[in-house]
Formats: sequence, structure tokens, C-alpha cells
Amino acid sequence: VSFHADSNHLAVAARDNSARIFSTTNGLELIRFAGHRQNVLGVTFVPGTFRVATASTDRNIRLFDGHSGALIY
Repeated sequence: VSFHADSNHLAVAARDNSARIFSTTNGLELIRFAGHRQNVLGVTFVPGTFRVATASTDRNIRLFDGHSGALIY
């Protein structure tokens, strides 16, 4: 779990091989990140950006754009 610096967004790792961003104001899921082949165990917002880094039991780290959900790396 990771809070964005604006306190309006929460990133959450999931056991369904994804991560998500939720609004902290209304609880709605805003975006879902896919790309891992196994459970996502770690998630964090990259400081100073709206990018999300994830770590998975598939031994990969991925970087996503928090606005579009696009895989950056």
C-alpha cells in the first residue's frame, strides 16, 4: 500500500497479478495495472511523479504511468 503525496490516491498491490489506484475521497478504483505473471507484493508511487512501481513474485519490477496505466518499463 502506498499513498500519493497529494493524499487523494492510494496504490494497492493485489494477489490477482495486478495493482490498483483508488481515490481516497470516494473509494473508487481509478485504474488497474496489469503485466505481472504472479502476485504483486509491493507497490509505491515514484516521488515527484504520478508513476507507480510494482514488484512481483514473478521476480520482475514494473513501472507504470499512473494516469494512463501504460507500462513504461
